[in-house]
Amino acid sequence: MLFPVVAVFLSVLVGIDSDLAPCRLANDVVDEVLNQTNFHAKADSHDALEVEGFNQEVSLSLFGFHLWNVYLELNDGSVYSLATLSRSGDVKECTNATHKSLEGTFTYDTMQITFNSMKASLLFWEISGKFTYKFKPFIDVIFTQTNLDCGPGPLDLRRTIDAEYEIVADHSWTSWLVSKAIHYSLKNGDTSSMISSFIQRSWVSIDCYFGLYYCA
Repeated sequence: MLFPVVAVFLSVLVGIDSDLAPCRLANDVVDEVLNQTNFHAKADSHDALEVEGFNQEVSLSLFGFHLWNVYLELNDGSVYSLATLSRSGDVKECTNATHKSLEGTFTYDTMQITFNSMKASLLFWEISGKFTYKFKPFIDVIFTQTNLDCGPGPLDLRRTIDAEYEIVADHSWTSWLVSKAIHYSLKNGDTSSMISSFIQRSWVSIDCYFGLYYCA
């Protein structure tokens, strides 16, 4: 009686094990794909791509107390440095009979999103000019290849570092005041709208160029 039970148990384990995807480090393969990706993106002049404009109301607080809101409208934007994709740490590739997946954290050199048309208002003051946001992102990417499809899943922004904001406007005291308020609010507040513009463009770039060589 014991032998059939053991046999069934072992067969279940074997079945489970056969479904598990063996994984390995794929740093060398990925580095080669990244070199081709960045070269192709730059050759196609897709190191910079347009991004959609957006409106955002940024809350200005001090010591946890809400003071007022700064209204920000940004248009005519572009994101730069898309041909500088690299890995951050090891990249793992897993395969089984039906699919292959690549998983790791990727980054770009300092990204720059520039909006040539900026309008901002604080209370009854309004200014216009140019707005630039610089940062270094770290993105978790899972790239999956099956018999039917090959491409990245949704990009997951792990973190950003070295964030900088630059506002170019006239030299009036009003522009100085509103610019300071915007800078303080964004430095300590929510930048998800600008980050989402970058993420959308990054997904297109990764899908198009990285996918071209990884899926080949």
